[in-house]
Amino acid sequence: LMAVVMILLVTATQYGFAEEKGKVVFINMNRTNLVSMRKVPTLKKELDNRGYIALMNIRGDKGTNDRRSYASMGAGGRANVTKDEDVINFGNVNEENAKIFEAATGKKAKGINYLNVNRSINDNFENGEFGSTLGNMGQTLSDNNLKTAVIGNSDTIENGEVVVNRDLCLLAMDQYGRIDMGNVDNINKKDTSMPYGISTDYDKLLKETKDYYSKSDALFVDLGDAYRLDAYKGSLNEETYESMRDNVDKKIDKYLKEVFNMVGENDVVYVVSGFPSNLDYKNKRRLSPVVKFEGAGKGLLTSSTTRQNGIVANLDIGVDILNEFGLKSETMVGRSLGTNDKEENIEYLLGEYEKIVSISNIRGTIINIFVSVVSISWVIAAVAILFRNRFKHKEKVFNVLKEFIKLGIIMPLSFMIAPLLNFKTPMGILLGIFAVAVVLYI
Repeated sequence: LMAVVMILLVTATQYGFAEEKGKVVFINMNRTNLVSMRKVPTLKKELDNRGYIALMNIRGDKGTNDRRSYASMGAGGRANVTKDEDVINFGNVNEENAKIFEAATGKKAKGINYLNVNRSINDNFENGEFGSTLGNMGQTLSDNNLKTAVIGNSDTIENGEVVVNRDLCLLAMDQYGRIDMGNVDNINKKDTSMPYGISTDYDKLLKETKDYYSKSDALFVDLGDAYRLDAYKGSLNEETYESMRDNVDKKIDKYLKEVFNMVGENDVVYVVSGFPSNLDYKNKRRLSPVVKFEGAGKGLLTSSTTRQNGIVANLDIGVDILNEFGLKSETMVGRSLGTNDKEENIEYLLGEYEKIVSISNIRGTIINIFVSVVSISWVIAAVAILFRNRFKHKEKVFNVLKEFIKLGIIMPLSFMIAPLLNFKTPMGILLGIFAVAVVLYI
């Protein structure tokens, strides 16, 4: 009787005080880092007061690039897509492409469709190493009668021809390459002051954001100018690049201000860069920022995938979006994101990132030294054992070799303990490892 009463009380409490689920708004500022995000006034204001942040591992399956990162987010696991640059072809539905899509897939077309989805499905199935299923997140939302929408693109122009880039759709699509609604075709305008002479039409983007926000449960927005600016940077000098970046920031700022005024208190807003800038990637700064706004909390995002505060994986993103609706997919291996309150979250994360980059830069050197020392000591030891009867002072020889062989144990311990000293520069980390090794040896 007591057990029944307790169950009834708990159930009544859950139903009586259950928080109303809001919508999810996912804003993609691709090829942007955390420092650049803070230069957008609206984002800086929000981040100063609230928001949980992290740096995201961008690895895909059989390679690393923008589209594999988005596909991995939607799949909830490392994903592969077609290698052909010209066949990731998402478009708004019309009578002609609907017939082509339905003939190829056997499925009814929706508002936006990946016309060559079978190429990516087959490539992922045949060449993928992780067994991930493309479109897992979108399919789970669809199976539970939740609507998705995508607005915007990262199209560019080369030699007078439009180069289509709607890779964000790889995150939002279902397993057949479909998205319920949105606009990825007609969202840009001619603007000679912007990269490639085109720009996102932010008046239209804002109008359609409000429209599709009311119609959908999960809305995905691609602020294409951030990507275009990074891709066009090689054609600019420092002065013109800064001028264009200020222009882009002002347009994004105005848009984001309206979005934050639009969303409800139960909504969750993600601001994410799907991939680092070209310069960051070349400098081994290969983690992208993820910002999640929910309520008034402020701190770091956590994930059991990485088990490190402030570091998450791209395969966690789709899982976390599903979790906001109380859903999960058994075939997604990513984990939903947790939060850890921390007031100085940005300063902490930037400091941790500096250490991560330094370790990445010297990792090869450290490993080579370790392998060389251990290998040489073991080879010499083996030779010494074979010819031990020829040594006059073989006890001294073996004592010396024994000390070298101890490094096989000491050096890995040094690698693990040295980070506790909190050095951030490559030289500091090297000196820290050396100091710890000396202490351990003594």
